[in-house]
Amino acid sequence: MGFGFGQRRGGQLPVERTSFVGRAAEIARVRAAFAQAPLVTLVGPGGVGKSRTALRAAEGLGDRFPDGVWLAELSGLRDPELVPATVAAVLELPEQVGMEPLDAVVAHLRGRRLLIVLDTCEHLVDACAMLCDVLLREAADACVLATSRQPLDVPGEQCLTLAPLAAEDAVELFVQRATAVAPGFTAGEDNQAQLSALVGRLDGIPLALELAAVRLRAVPLSHLVSRLDQRFGVLTGGRRTAPARHQTLRTAIDWSYELCLPRERELWARLSVFAGSFELATAEQVCGGGEPAPDDVLETLVGLVDKSVVQHLGAGTGRYRLLDTLRAYGAERLAEADGTAVVREAHFAYYRRLGQRLWDDLLTDAQAELFRTMRAEVTDVRAALGYAFATPGRARQGLWLAAQLAPFWRAAGTLSEGRYWIDKGLDLVPEDCWERAWGCCSAGCSGCGAATWRWRRGGSQRRGRSPGGAARSGCCCSPSRTSARCARSAARSRRAWPRWSGDGCGSWRPGTRSASAWCTTRPRCCGPCSATSTGHSTCAGPVSPASKAPATDSCTPRR
Repeated sequence: MGFGFGQRRGGQLPVERTSFVGRAAEIARVRAAFAQAPLVTLVGPGGVGKSRTALRAAEGLGDRFPDGVWLAELSGLRDPELVPATVAAVLELPEQVGMEPLDAVVAHLRGRRLLIVLDTCEHLVDACAMLCDVLLREAADACVLATSRQPLDVPGEQCLTLAPLAAEDAVELFVQRATAVAPGFTAGEDNQAQLSALVGRLDGIPLALELAAVRLRAVPLSHLVSRLDQRFGVLTGGRRTAPARHQTLRTAIDWSYELCLPRERELWARLSVFAGSFELATAEQVCGGGEPAPDDVLETLVGLVDKSVVQHLGAGTGRYRLLDTLRAYGAERLAEADGTAVVREAHFAYYRRLGQRLWDDLLTDAQAELFRTMRAEVTDVRAALGYAFATPGRARQGLWLAAQLAPFWRAAGTLSEGRYWIDKGLDLVPEDCWERAWGCCSAGCSGCGAATWRWRRGGSQRRGRSPGGAARSGCCCSPSRTSARCARSAARSRRAWPRWSGDGCGSWRPGTRSASAWCTTRPRCCGPCSATSTGHSTCAGPVSPASKAPATDSCTPRR
């Protein structure tokens, strides 16, 4: 051995002792890539299966490389100075007095057609990059297949990103491993939903699935699924022969965390606040501040993408995301640094501004683009509303945000969700205030719209029945009941609407407008949710004489 880190002398490929699932397309891509590039690097997050996929691909390349396929395992090596000597040992080259190991490797490779597999390069990325650069320049017929959590950035390198397993393959892998460790385990219709939930929660990461399968020795599948919120405590105790970095899910991610620069670690933790995907500009506003500063977020984010911590969702989208497992790890790190409250507040502030933009520009040419933006951000809008309603002192702001989004809920066909958030806010804000008034108004309009839609959609089932008959039979969607519900919402609005002083445009005078009258005359509030669009004039309630003054676009309540 010489170095004491477990490297096979001779570089033989190991025999597979467990089954291999999926990855047919990825293996084909790896093998085909050597027709265009001498260096192919498989990149991906920890535990995604880079080593197994590389070895399976290398097994089928023997015909292309008649001088052999040689494996150099680097996971146990810590000193970058020893990388050339390690490769020399793999190739079984004797030490020669007066010749450096790198020179000996180059001399041996000249004129030979062989493939070197450099497995686990990320912690020695500079040394591996230097080695590959020299080898590919000096030995034209040699090729290298590397695995790493970040590219080597060497001229001639072709990077192939390895994604988590597809859902079907993930289930198959888990079932095979579970059957091996718990012979009584079987997969069937009775536990199909639990299996799907498990592989989804674990992002299809093979390491996480194998660690979860081991747990079936002690706990049933249902208990395992219910405890995945504590995945880092549950997914421990892997095979004793596995590399140390793969013994638990936490150590696998710790390995990635330690390879990051301090500002990358900080950004990783802050990005965990996003429940869904995000854009660069959003990350700069929510996560910028301190280290990294907003202007440095782009460079730091690129570093996290290179290290396979953050996924770029495609060149055409400009959006990024964290796998759920990496997000949960980042959230723990953020909590350890007592930074959760600050970043959550910045996240909520950003989506409040986005809601205000939708409200201000609803009747402009920007409407369609704002709806598209809101649709892309809806997961984090939900997270922001959940934060507001769970945080003391933020319920009124959350209610106002939910009310501002009423046109979006309708346009997206999710009136029931909009009503859910608005009702949640109304329950938490019982006192008279303008946020409650707008919440009541929006709830009334969305309630009418949802009820009318249900009534019309169910019309084919009610042919021959009169609206009165539907009401008498207890149908909650009948027009008569809809009108009654809207009238009740309007009454709630009138009771909740406070009295402001002002000129009737930027603010309100005492007694100038009721909430129901404002709802009728204000296209901004109801817009696509208006009473006229639902066909129920009762939605807005009676109009007071004072409300006959013309409405202007400046009559928007401000915080």
